[in-house]
Amino acid sequence: MKFYKAAQNIKALEDKYFNGGKITYAPNQTKTLVEYVQSLRDRQLFIVRTNLVQFRLTQSQIFQ
Repeated sequence: MKFYKAAQNIKALEDKYFNGGKITYAPNQTKTLVEYVQSLRDRQLFIVRTNLVQFRLTQSQIFQ
């Protein structure tokens, strides 16, 4: 499942750059780094949302 892998990628970003915390600005992070990681996260969130919509559409067609 693509959306599960994308969610794991977001968790890996949080672990790598923010010690497992949320991807937000912090005094010990540069603005450039935070914005870069946020862009990576946003790409993964797009994959999650897109695949969940496809899943829901498929499920609604099956049960009609």
